[in-house]
Parts: sequence; C-alpha cells; structure tokens
Amino acid sequence: MVRVKDGRKYGVLNDWDLASWADDLQKVASSRYRTGTRPSMAHEQQAHRWEGPHQYRHDVEALFYVMVLFTFLYSKPGKAVSKPVEEQFHYEKWHQFDDGTLYSKKCMIMALNSPW
Repeated sequence: MVRVKDGRKYGVLNDWDLASWADDLQKVASSRYRTGTRPSMAHEQQAHRWEGPHQYRHDVEALFYVMVLFTFLYSKPGKAVSKPVEEQFHYEKWHQFDDGTLYSKKCMIMALNSPW
C-alpha cells in the first residue's frame, strides 16, 4: 500500500495472513492455524503433526524460500527464467504440491546430504 503525505510517497508492506474481522476477534485465536502461501511456508508448519505455535524462525525460513523461488524462477522482475535448471531445482512445481509433498521437498533442502 502507498500513501501520499506532503507530496511524498510512503510505502507500507502488509501481511494479511492473520487478519480477522473485528466482530470475530473474541472467537478463536487465528495464530494457532497454518497460514501463508504453501511454497513459502516453513517446512515445520507443513508437517501433518504441527499444532503451533508460530515462531519467529518460521518467518525467517519463509523468507529463505521466497528468495530461493525468486532466484530460480525469475531472471528479472516480471520475467520468468527462459532456461530450466536441473530437475532437482524445478521450484515452479511447488505451487502445485500439497503440504505433505512440500514438507518432504523442504526437508531435503535442510538435510545434510542435500545437493545444496
């Protein structure tokens, strides 16, 4: 979002993942649930057994995945890479996988025998 004040533009980055309607604030805490875009969620949050709570390290790991996805999928802003890389780095498929599959893929990145 952008606002203009005294002729200057100020940008604001918002994260609406845990947004709630004001009338619903007294019902259930939304922070106990998995939120986010699957490809950039922390791997732990995609494990079937995960029950929370959300930790700061989840945000840091999510930022890592965002950087990985942008690095491998785009050559410049708005332009997808023209040459696909090795099969193990086909991150465009991450937008189609379910939580269990993404959990496995991300665990492989974190593993000691990972190609990383």
